[in-house]
Amino acid sequence: MTSAILGALFHWRTVAAVYPVMCAIGFIAPFFVTSTPMWLRSRKREEEARLAEKWFGFQLNRTDDLPTLPPPPCAAAVMATLTRVDSTVGAIMDTNVSCWGTYTSPTVWKPTLASLAFFCCQQASGFYVLLFYSVDVMRDCRVSIDGMTAAV
Repeated sequence: MTSAILGALFHWRTVAAVYPVMCAIGFIAPFFVTSTPMWLRSRKREEEARLAEKWFGFQLNRTDDLPTLPPPPCAAAVMATLTRVDSTVGAIMDTNVSCWGTYTSPTVWKPTLASLAFFCCQQASGFYVLLFYSVDVMRDCRVSIDGMTAAV
């Protein structure tokens, strides 16, 4: 949709210049985002976790350095789970997990399978073929509306 809108508004060379810039920004931006405080605390990096909380904009209480905002309703359950699992995290990290063990875990193959199914449904529906050739079809049929505007 973005490419169709940009294509309707700008010359193709301008659109071709916009996408590499967007890709570069998308590649570089994660390097400037700090790790989450919860992840840092799971690795026993308390000071970095406090700095990350400040970076994310959590207001800290001056007396005990705890966030003054009320926790979300399920935060207590999540924290209880993390503290329970936290003792096994080191044990799991210390063992030599095979490379394929990472890729065969349910947290990897389930989202991959869902994404693959979504992709196959998109391709099998023919929507992209219709969208791709709609401009040419409208031009060949001599429709009075601009093909790119109609596609958008």
